[in-house]
Amino acid sequence: AIAAPASGLFSDLSKLQQELSEADLPNKKDAEDMLADIIKRSSNNETLPNYLLEGFTNLLNTQPDLLEKWKPIKDSLKKGG
Repeated sequence: AIAAPASGLFSDLSKLQQELSEADLPNKKDAEDMLADIIKRSSNNETLPNYLLEGFTNLLNTQPDLLEKWKPIKDSLKKGG
């Protein structure tokens, strides 16, 4: 189980969501939906399934800048915030 993130993580997630909305990637809608789900689940103290975190990571593979920003966030989410 993965615990809810600390408030600093929400700030990072929000920034990532903003940058994603301005990015140009092939599966942008899927990525935006997945990130919204990650944010919603974490704000509700729900467990974040690994497939969701890894699936989102895979969608960012074409965006090295976003991927760099996502990796520490993902690590924090996996550790529980």
